[in-house]
Formats: sequence, structure tokens, C-alpha cells
Amino acid sequence: MKGIQSNGFLPIIAQAIAEMEETHGEFSSIDEVNLAELGRRTGLSRSKLRRLKRNGFCEKLHGLKGQKKEHILDGYSSVLDALLKSGVSNSKVCLERLQAIGFTGSQSTVKRYTLLCTLDRIFDDATVFKLRGESFRGKKLETVSLQTGKIPAVESVMAKE
Repeated sequence: MKGIQSNGFLPIIAQAIAEMEETHGEFSSIDEVNLAELGRRTGLSRSKLRRLKRNGFCEKLHGLKGQKKEHILDGYSSVLDALLKSGVSNSKVCLERLQAIGFTGSQSTVKRYTLLCTLDRIFDDATVFKLRGESFRGKKLETVSLQTGKIPAVESVMAKE
């Protein structure tokens, strides 16, 4: 099996097969590898090893790797953006207007999108201040202050341990 080892073996499997060859002698083909013993040595399940054996012990990429996922709002995001810019922020009203032009998604999808857009607009002009030093009961805490023109200042205190 020495010629097969250069064929993109996973390092753990290659090492385990090499150890098995030392113990049992060299394998003439991949079909002679005992999957139960290989599973014990590598910690991989036999079903995973069966799949890898079928592929010549080469790791293959997922079939959808590199493909862009389609989102249900892809064709409607410009309409929804226009509604939000005109001041319509009620998700039910937005959903009804989108359904009138063929949108098949749910209200929770519209709510999620409107929330993200609203937060994005709020944080566009936000300023974050970090203050360090002694604070409540002598603990070393980091105080974070967020200031934006659209909402009043928000402060949070995070403990440093």
C-alpha cells in the first residue's frame, strides 16, 4: 500500500495504517484494511471509514462548497429597504406589502431583516469609549460606554477576571 499513501491520505489514517502494516505485514490493496481495527486506532466511526475507503481514503470537499446560498429575501430586499427608509417599520405592514408582490416568506424573516437594518443604522454613527480603573467594590472592571445620536447613551460593565 505504499503507493496509495501519497494519494492524499488523512494524516491520522495514514499513521494508523502504517502501524497496522508493521503489525500485520503490508496490505496489497485498500480492501484488506480492517475497518474495525482502523476505527479503534483512529477514533473514527466505521461508517466514516467505509465512506473514506470508498473514496480511496481521500478527503473530498462537500458538494456545495463555494456555492452561494440563496436567501428568501434576495429579490425583495430592495423593496424592504425602501419601505424602511420611508419610515414603515412595522413588520406586519412590510410583510403585507411584500406578499402583494409575491413574497412567500414568514413574518419572522421580515422582523429579523428589519431589526438588523435598524441596528445597522443606529450603529453607523456610534462612538464607543472604554474606561479602565477601580470601580464598584474595588473590582477591576472595564466600563464600556456607547454613544450615538439616535438613542441615549448606553453603559455596560464587564468584569475582567
